Amino acid sequence: MSMPLRVPRLSRPFPVALLVGLLLLTAALPAQAQRWAQRVQVVKPVVQDGPAYALLDSLVQAYETADDSVTLRRTPDANRQPVRQVEDTLLEDGLGLVSATHVFIQYEFSIVRDEFVETIEELQFIYRPPNADEEDISLFTVRTDEPIVREVMMNQGLPQVSNLNAVNTFATLLSFPRLASTTETTIVSLNNRTLRENYAQQRENLTAQLVELVYDDAMPVMTRTVPQNE
Repeated sequence: MSMPLRVPRLSRPFPVALLVGLLLLTAALPAQAQRWAQRVQVVKPVVQDGPAYALLDSLVQAYETADDSVTLRRTPDANRQPVRQVEDTLLEDGLGLVSATHVFIQYEFSIVRDEFVETIEELQFIYRPPNADEEDISLFTVRTDEPIVREVMMNQGLPQVSNLNAVNTFATLLSFPRLASTTETTIVSLNNRTLRENYAQQRENLTAQLVELVYDDAMPVMTRTVPQNE
């Protein structure tokens, strides 16, 4: 049996409800509207019939039906491998690409010329064993500047409840404001620094501030994938 790629668990997750305070500490814009940017990574469960599961299923289908030259990475720093090779390795451990129980999502927030831009940069799907003493197993990681991922994120999604002929794209469904409003989403890093402290502040307070102070009507918001030239 192969040795699975494992990711250490964060034993004390950082609640979403503290993020705005941290962002506001560094949100002052330099003179002449120079670029300000912050990176945040969250983890959320992959629940069947939810948007994260639908995205997972769509990505796996896209990669499995792609040309044989298309490759995947197990972790952000791993070498790329053919999709079939990744699947065969996972199968040895009784897992598949669709076995994800959680997904890490990395965002970049930036302000350029008074426009607020939210970029979904990277997705890492993992399997989290039910035994809390076991480490997470990384299934695969994708960046959103990859053509397959960009196509799925920006052009596929789930039907709108109010209009079944219209679609909410996965980029919209996984935008930070939507995830921040749910209690199942946990922040794990800020600006590539792991956050392990457990604070008592209420999640609702931070979410309200985020919507009011960052995602307000006075500043346009654009949710995107990573541009191909970045």
